[in-house]
Amino acid sequence: MPGLNILISDLMTKNILTVSPDDSVLSTAISMKEKNIGSAIVLVSGKPVGIVTERDLAFKIIPEKKDASIVRVKEIMVSPVATVRADSDIIVAAELMQEKRFRRLLVVGKSGELLGIITQTDLASVEPDIVRLMEDLLSAREAKKSNDPIQSYHQERKLKDDLAKIRGKRKNQ
Repeated sequence: MPGLNILISDLMTKNILTVSPDDSVLSTAISMKEKNIGSAIVLVSGKPVGIVTERDLAFKIIPEKKDASIVRVKEIMVSPVATVRADSDIIVAAELMQEKRFRRLLVVGKSGELLGIITQTDLASVEPDIVRLMEDLLSAREAKKSNDPIQSYHQERKLKDDLAKIRGKRKNQ
């Protein structure tokens, strides 16, 4: 939505689990369970090179009856990973997820350092607020057309408040 300027950094989750490519799948799965999260980011020299998700465990380890204590993360991780910049608009994330059919994107800074993760759930958490924001925007336009400065002021104020509410949903976990 052009003009809304809701940044990925406003919605991304900072509470992430990072692992090494040489870590065992078992230790990674245990850490995921302990943190109650569905993925682990694989780092090499501080840069994201892969991701391991619950789906990888369910599809690549369990049905194949592999020993998770022996299998290394690098053997099942998804690589390369899709990344988005933290200072990009959430529309960029939504479009990339749709295009690549990914449920998660890694969020990186200007020099490629890992800052967090954004998921479909993160985007869905603001969807109702964005619909309300669009309704407010239409009401504000109608108020301007009616040449009622008081109604126009109140509609614009509500619009700004709703946008601030969406931006305030930032997760600092």
